Amino acid sequence: MSAVDLGNSARFAPLVLIATVLGGCAGLPPGADLPKATSVALAHPEETRLGGQFATASQAHDGTSGFRIITVGIDGFLARVQMIDAAERTLDLQYFIFRGDETGRLVTEALLRAADRGVRVRVLIDDGDTVAGDEQIMALDAHPAIEIRIFNPFAYRGHGRLRRHSEFLFNAPRLDYRMHNKLLVVDNAVALIGGRNIGNQYFQVDPESQFADDDVFAAGPIARQLSATFDEYWNSRAPAARFSAAASRQSRVLASRTALEQQARNIARRHPDGTGLPRPPRWGGFRVLPSRVEFWQESPDGLHDRIRYRPQGTGWITERLSP
Repeated sequence: MSAVDLGNSARFAPLVLIATVLGGCAGLPPGADLPKATSVALAHPEETRLGGQFATASQAHDGTSGFRIITVGIDGFLARVQMIDAAERTLDLQYFIFRGDETGRLVTEALLRAADRGVRVRVLIDDGDTVAGDEQIMALDAHPAIEIRIFNPFAYRGHGRLRRHSEFLFNAPRLDYRMHNKLLVVDNAVALIGGRNIGNQYFQVDPESQFADDDVFAAGPIARQLSATFDEYWNSRAPAARFSAAASRQSRVLASRTALEQQARNIARRHPDGTGLPRPPRWGGFRVLPSRVEFWQESPDGLHDRIRYRPQGTGWITERLSP
């Protein structure tokens, strides 16, 4: 860190501490009081290909479950992508870390493909170890078949260490309560559990740093038990707050979806900087998606509202998305 950075940090430190102390008075995490629909695992997994296959195998072995340890990191990555690609009805993911690096983006793209073919996707992520770039997972929330929930989130949504550490310092009893679960469940029929989060280091493709964790592939009746633990977290009111589009002014504008349909690419080329599209009074940023454009609009209170513009005739209709 340079001397200028240190000087700026010191200059704003008192204001940061005051704001954090005041913000730390709240007992529940941000978004805990927002409306949140209850949902549960697939009731009849045997109606899916994977569910039917492993239900038959379990019956042939006195109702037991099957397990296989996956020790090699890249095999853990390939197993996840293949499982996601095989999903027919539901996908549930629960992770402490979901990085925005190469493998994280590939898993994100696999989830988008699944959602495009009608799979319901629920993603629950802890907020304790997010870094710049991890926001790519939030882009999934724009898909109608995908819902993101953040476990016990920080109020500050940026990546300034002083702000984040200060908030933790004055709200440690709540923010020290983290979720270290690592779980992927497909169609309530097969699951992957163990020590690996989502990221290059965990899948042993980072040349500079690798983690020696293991995964366990599980199939049969055990999948329903694992789904029950996911549902308990997912539907809890306090820590698992619904992801809110309201973010601090320091948060980064989300990137566009990696594999846009041709229609979206055409719109992006015609309006690379939003020219010709209606701008909110207080500009925040925009993201082009198939058949619609979403804007981030800064409110007077310093938060961001998310506005959706959809084409209608020769103009646009506007709606504010619920935070």
